[in-house]
Amino acid sequence: IGRQAIMTCKKLENVSLPLNLLHIGSSAFRGCTSLTEIKIPNSVLEIDNYAFESIDVYFDGTEARWNEVAYSVDSDVILHFNENAPAPPDIDDKPLEQPATEIDSGICDNGLRWSLDSNFVLTLNGADEIDFGSVSPCPTDYRKIIREVRLADGIAVIGDRSFSGCICLTNAILPNSVISVGSSAFSNTGLTHISLPDGITFIG
Repeated sequence: IGRQAIMTCKKLENVSLPLNLLHIGSSAFRGCTSLTEIKIPNSVLEIDNYAFESIDVYFDGTEARWNEVAYSVDSDVILHFNENAPAPPDIDDKPLEQPATEIDSGICDNGLRWSLDSNFVLTLNGADEIDFGSVSPCPTDYRKIIREVRLADGIAVIGDRSFSGCICLTNAILPNSVISVGSSAFSNTGLTHISLPDGITFIG
């Protein structure tokens, strides 16, 4: 669910979320004044800042699990947990070999196109620089589930902190067109392998 996806739907009274939901973006349900409660499945891997307000949140997981996946919530959100909930399946149990379908996609301010598939592979193309800017939806909304990034030929600059915090990211495929990698571009990731093209002249 992308950022502000259902924001200010003032007549919304009920929401049923899928059991395989992975991400809830920032302010996704803010301003839904008729929505008094929502049930969150234990499959969720990330809940961004202030996704809810003035609501009872029933999370089908433990408080410790909530603290792993959730960011800041408004003080008027009342949280309820299921301390007997089993642990969710590990994201690494999802094989990359299965056929992929698109989860989300978008175009950034500079024309950069991105898409994320069901194998958690992020593909980027259409511009010479990775600069996510203030685009919504933004691929960094999924930073905790991205496992691989694939940059199309023609991308020359990877901006500062482009993939910072992608904790499940283990592989990055960079084209020979890349000449610059910005500061902290891959900091706090799970990278196990990266091949830097011969043409790179700057690493921040």
